[in-house]
Amino acid sequence: MKGWDDKAEAAWKEAIARDPRFAPARYRLGRLYLERAFFGTIGISTSQQKWKLPEATRWAKEAEAQLREALASGGGLDDDLQRTLVQAMQAYVAGDHEKAKRLCDEGRKAHAHDAGAIADFDEAIRRAPTHAPSLAEYDAALKVDPDSPEANADRGVCLLQLGDLALAAASLEKALAKAPADWPERAKMEEALRQARQRR
Repeated sequence: MKGWDDKAEAAWKEAIARDPRFAPARYRLGRLYLERAFFGTIGISTSQQKWKLPEATRWAKEAEAQLREALASGGGLDDDLQRTLVQAMQAYVAGDHEKAKRLCDEGRKAHAHDAGAIADFDEAIRRAPTHAPSLAEYDAALKVDPDSPEANADRGVCLLQLGDLALAAASLEKALAKAPADWPERAKMEEALRQARQRR
């Protein structure tokens, strides 16, 4: 979680300091914090979750604060896709998992021909514990773009959650192979791949 994330966090914080109403920076910062909360507990044992949960909860609260401000300011967050994603992630952090899933489902239907958008909504859906990960959702995105790093990464993380470690590793390896060298998700997916290989 070092390197790119830390530099991005600093850049987004600087952007907010210059313009507190710049919603895209708050959105990206909130999304980064939500990812930290999610990846802080993925693929670890129940006993480990007990001592990692407080940190994950702290990141989730930080995420909620940034996402709430992003929605309230409205400055620069006029894209329907991004606004729906923000509302879904905010609902998830608030504990309203059914609302989060409904918003993601609506977003997937509205942007059915956009593999990147489907991957974004699938990522938000998979964070809700009331929603069992569905390979069909990720496979749908891959039918649109089989080489999509995002869709392959989402499928890999889904398989990791389901315990299918060999297929998880294969999907994550493909995501990393197809992604550019400076892909923002590279460090997270490398960690997920390490976990898949380690647990086999």
